[in-house]
Amino acid sequence: MIFKHIFSLFVFVFFTSNSYSLININNCTSTFNMDVPGEIYELTNNISNNAGNHCLNFIGNNMILDCKGFTLTGDETLYRNGINLQNDHNNTIRNCKIVKFSSGILFQSSENNTYENIVINNSIYPGIYFWSTKSNNNIFRNISIYNTEGVGLYSNRNSTNNTYEDIYIENFTGGTG
Repeated sequence: MIFKHIFSLFVFVFFTSNSYSLININNCTSTFNMDVPGEIYELTNNISNNAGNHCLNFIGNNMILDCKGFTLTGDETLYRNGINLQNDHNNTIRNCKIVKFSSGILFQSSENNTYENIVINNSIYPGIYFWSTKSNNNIFRNISIYNTEGVGLYSNRNSTNNTYEDIYIENFTGGTG
């Protein structure tokens, strides 16, 4: 009987102590806005975006996007990105495959984010694109970029103190890496 009460107390404390919930993403027929700080967003399947818009758009801080190895596929529309961040901080993006967008990931003025285990293929512009303004203190880990029109990863001169670990870039058509 005592064991039952201890076990019940453990289950109650464990499941009520987490301050986040899980939000599933199963399409981006229009831009899917991730806008709840502290949440974990997960893909539940491969997603095709033929609507000519950004697929996933961060609007906020302290969120996690886990693609769980699923693929975001665009329609090669100009100026539409697989994942878009603008003025977003302390987020994590992981386990994503991103194909046929202008850029796989585009961000500006976004700092202290972590990008890990990402594969980007067939981008019209750089696979990962630091757009115009500074984006500092980001971590890029285990990133592979293939077949881009331009450089694989573009960082403007105002972005500093970023960490790059295990980056692989192949078959780009301009610039250097």
